[in-house]
Parts: sequence; C-alpha cells; structure tokens
Amino acid sequence: MHAASRDFQDGFGLGNETNGFRTFSEDGYCNTYYLHGALHLFTNEELETQKRVLENNTIIDDIASTIRRRRQLPLFVAEGTASEKLRKIRSIPYLTHCYKELSAIKQNLFIFGHAASDNDVHIYDAVCVSGIKRIFVCVHEPDQNLSETRERLAHYAERRKDIEWRYVDAATAKVWG
Repeated sequence: MHAASRDFQDGFGLGNETNGFRTFSEDGYCNTYYLHGALHLFTNEELETQKRVLENNTIIDDIASTIRRRRQLPLFVAEGTASEKLRKIRSIPYLTHCYKELSAIKQNLFIFGHAASDNDVHIYDAVCVSGIKRIFVCVHEPDQNLSETRERLAHYAERRKDIEWRYVDAATAKVWG
C-alpha cells in the first residue's frame, strides 16, 4: 500500500500519527477496504479501528511489538462460518462501514486473493445486492483452478445475471506493480 499510495487509499490517511497509529475516518478518501480486517489493524477502547504504521525496521516488527505491548490481537476475521464472520463484522464500526461500501458499489469490482469459500457467502451476498456491473476475479493458476472457481461462484452469477463475470490469471494482474 505504501508504494502505491497515490492509487490506493484506505481511509487512514487523515490526521496525524499518534503513537504509531492512524485512526480510520469515514471522511478520508477510501478505495481500498479491508473487509475482514488485516494484520496491521487494531481497535482501541472506543472500537475505533487504527492502522499500525511503520516506526521501526519492518511493519511486522511493529505489529509484533503492538501485540506484546497491548496484549491484543490484530483486527482480523479469518475463522468461523459466514454468519459468525458477519456477526463479527457488524460488531466493529470500521468493518461494518467496509461491508456497507461493498454493498453500495455501482461499477466494477476487482477481486484478488480470495478463494470464494463457503464461509465467505456474506461477501457474495453483499455483491449480489450491489449495483456492480462487472467483476474481475483473479484466479491463481487458472489451468488448475479456473473450473473450481467458476463452480464456486456459479450460484452468485445465476443470482445476478446482469453482472459480467471475467476471470483473470492472477499472475498477470500486476496488482502491486
């Protein structure tokens, strides 16, 4: 994100850094959302989401230091059923905001690094109520995985026949370059 900061904004850029964190603001420009949190995100006592920023040698070192110092794990929804994940999302204002933004997309969606697993039904439910016109699904090693990915997403493609679903080789996407 740091290297591509002109193109991708995550809403944490407003205001000054405080103790190695930036707090999310809905007023900040945002076109990149951490729908299930991320390892560099934490919440404070008021359930505000804070992004850990680089202070020392590596962000990993800073995250580890934060975990030790705060005795708190990062905001990261990785386990559970779709309904359990959605319950967690709805309990954190930042994640709720991200989910609402996904449901409100009106144009195109680019999906990279997502397996379309059964425990992520809530993500595709949000996509199906949105105004999305076209979805680009990046597929890792499409020779081996394209058929399975299409099969996993077929139910959603059937629900929203007006969406143009395009499958792209993830290796050619050049997401960070």
